[in-house]
Amino acid sequence: MGSFELVDTPLSNEMDTALQQTLKEGESVVWAGPRLAAAAKKQSITAVLFGLTFTLFSALILYSLYSRASTSGKPLPVVPMLIVFPFLFVGLLFLFSPVLISQRTKRTFYAVTNKRALVMYLKKDGETVVHEYTPERLGNLTVRTGPHGAGDIIFQVIRRRVQGSGDWPEQRIFKGFLGVANVREVEGHLNALVASVPSN
Repeated sequence: MGSFELVDTPLSNEMDTALQQTLKEGESVVWAGPRLAAAAKKQSITAVLFGLTFTLFSALILYSLYSRASTSGKPLPVVPMLIVFPFLFVGLLFLFSPVLISQRTKRTFYAVTNKRALVMYLKKDGETVVHEYTPERLGNLTVRTGPHGAGDIIFQVIRRRVQGSGDWPEQRIFKGFLGVANVREVEGHLNALVASVPSN
C-alpha cells in the first residue's frame, strides 16, 4: 500500500458560523479545521487504562475489607470504606469518560488567523467557548507527529500533582491543537503568525 496523508476536513456550517462570529475587525482566517476523531481514541485509551488502575485498586481493597469482616464477624470498617469509595468513583468516571471525550471531540475545532490562534468548542446550548493564543504565547511550540501526517501542536503544558498523592506521577494537561491533519502545514501557519510580530 502506498503512503497517504490525512487531509483537512472542512468545518461544519455550525462551526464556520461560530468562527466568523468570533473574528475581530480586520481579522481573517488563515487555516481552520476540526479535531480529528483519532485524537479522541488515543485520549480514551489513556483514560480507560487510568480508570482500570483506580477501579481494580479500589475493588481489591474493598474485597480485602469485606473478607476480613466476614472472617472476624465484625461489621465493615466505616473509615477505610469512606476512603476507598472516592477512588472507586474516580475510576468509574474514567472508565466511562470515552463517551464524553468522543462527544467533545466532535464539537472541537481550531483556527489560525492573521492575529491569533483559536481553540474553540461548541456547547450543546449553542454557546461557543473560545480560548485564544496571541503570537506572544506561541513562542515555544512542541509538535508531536503521528501516522499519515497528523499530530498535535502543543502550546502549553500544565503540570499538576494531587495534594497528598505521595509517589503518584504528576498530571500533565496539554493545551493547543490536539489532533490535526497535516500537522506540519499548520505548524508553518503558526510560525508565520509568530514571525509577523515585530521584535522589540
